[in-house]
Amino acid sequence: NQKESNHLDIRRRIIDSFEKAISAAPENPFILEIYASFADYQIENGSYEESLLMIQKALCVSQKFKYSGVFYYRLELERAYCLFRMGNVKKSLELYQEIIIDLLPQQNVSEYRVALADIYRLAAFNLKALGQYNRALEYNHKFLELISEIIPKNSFRYGEVYLSISGLYRRLERNPTAGIYSK
Repeated sequence: NQKESNHLDIRRRIIDSFEKAISAAPENPFILEIYASFADYQIENGSYEESLLMIQKALCVSQKFKYSGVFYYRLELERAYCLFRMGNVKKSLELYQEIIIDLLPQQNVSEYRVALADIYRLAAFNLKALGQYNRALEYNHKFLELISEIIPKNSFRYGEVYLSISGLYRRLERNPTAGIYSK
């Protein structure tokens, strides 16, 4: 019980620090980073509704100061992730699909290519949760296609996607194909 009390006290202090930083510089464009960091902290602690609130505030600041680019898409990704974790899988998938449409024209720029690949990977989880296994496979293969020249083949992301592909083939009862991806 003492350990839990200490954890709550630390959490309260962290939240107080974020809130003080926000109130100290409400018109500063760097508050965007504070909101984003606070959202990340809330996600790590499973406080998805609080995280969504911080993400929304960060998106408002980003529009006010005309920020865009990868950072903006990171916020949108986190928003979709929170929606997914809160059980709103369809809304999360819609948001991923909107981001994919926005990023497709920029897929030859490496940082956007990585972001686009990650969106396909994450959207595949939504599709799998909705029972859309063939589309989930398609999205996982798009991830592999986009990322193949950028990150090492022994990275965690590859393993995660290969495991997902294997499981999807099993769900679709294509077991011989599943074995190729599970090695």
